Amino acid sequence: MDLKLFNVLILLGSLSSLLCHAESYSDKTLLEIAQHAFDKRKAVKNEKLGIEAIREGMANLSDAERTRAMALRIFNFDDKDQGRMRYNTTSSVERVLKDDPSLITDPSELKRMIANEKDARKLFVLVSMANQLMESQKSDFVLEMAP
Repeated sequence: MDLKLFNVLILLGSLSSLLCHAESYSDKTLLEIAQHAFDKRKAVKNEKLGIEAIREGMANLSDAERTRAMALRIFNFDDKDQGRMRYNTTSSVERVLKDDPSLITDPSELKRMIANEKDARKLFVLVSMANQLMESQKSDFVLEMAP
């Protein structure tokens, strides 16, 4: 292969990688997307339409962004509840992941979030999400939860 052509390919690959990272959503935007998708789900009373509402609302997000958006939604509930973390706070996200196991197929972001989380309250939320992925995706989170 010609060295100039190889260098051009490397440059194009690097630029496309940078552009992909530049287009990632902020936490605030991810939270708004998740809230909007869950509001659409709540507006329809049919389970299948609810699954479609979530899928449609998060269609432009990667698995990592969907994972983060759902976690941010629950963190936001806990903040609004002033830290009283009711047992059912995570239930809507758990229900969505149970009803639509293919919504998040790559558990990498959740594993990263669990491994890096130092706040016990947030860790609880992330582990509740992991429980659904352990079941539906046959994922293992033992190493991430161990520390």
